[in-house]
Amino acid sequence: MVHEKPVYPAPRQDPVTGEPLVITRLEGPTTGIAIEGRFSFGSGSRLDLLSPEHLAFVEVFLKSRGIIKDVEAELGISYPTVRARLDEVIRAMGYAPYADASPPAEGAPVSAEQERRAILADVAAGRIPAREAAVYLRVGGARGGDIEMRIGRRSKRDERETPGTENH
Repeated sequence: MVHEKPVYPAPRQDPVTGEPLVITRLEGPTTGIAIEGRFSFGSGSRLDLLSPEHLAFVEVFLKSRGIIKDVEAELGISYPTVRARLDEVIRAMGYAPYADASPPAEGAPVSAEQERRAILADVAAGRIPAREAAVYLRVGGARGGDIEMRIGRRSKRDERETPGTENH
């Protein structure tokens, strides 16, 4: 009976400098044949930069098709924690998550999509309640003015325009 040595996951970073490690020797587990040289981990994809913890999160995220509620349920964590972990993964891959993007200059035109994303980021960060965000999104992203007076109240126009609601 051949006694096999355990195989452990290879560390990817130098524990002192944090630099990526280079593989210099590969060995066949049953033949013992060794190949020496300088090899890299993975395929060269940015996914190769992720820690095992990040990869486990990405696996759940993909399996859930990006539906954050499903990720919350599977991992037993809150919405803000899912968003924070997703931002960590994005940073680890060398990208800047949306939350890190610099805000537009004062007075610069903002697209409807940028405004929508900013509103959703404000909800995720806890700066505005979801109910208020829903109003902003329903009126096309504009903030301020008389919009805040409508929060929590449905106008007759809202009742007429919302399918499946009864007029009172």
